[in-house]
Amino acid sequence: SAPAGGALTLWADVTPKPGIHVYAAGATDFKPVGLVVTPHPGVQPGTPKYPKPDVATAQGSTGDVPAYSRPFRISLPITIARTAARGERF
Repeated sequence: SAPAGGALTLWADVTPKPGIHVYAAGATDFKPVGLVVTPHPGVQPGTPKYPKPDVATAQGSTGDVPAYSRPFRISLPITIARTAARGERF
């Protein structure tokens, strides 16, 4: 089959449960949210983009930390190799 190739953006929509927050990049003493893509030779992921976080007060922290307490979207640009076959699953 003919080569596919091309660029697209994957979205991960995250909805924290009420009363829960997800730490954002820049949070110290806590592990921030991250998007991990399983390596595949036909897919080249770009850099994930995260929305601007809110701030939260975290137990055990000396101050406010960047976090999400409302629904947010992480976007990830990816490039599909031109050598990928049409209909190939990744």
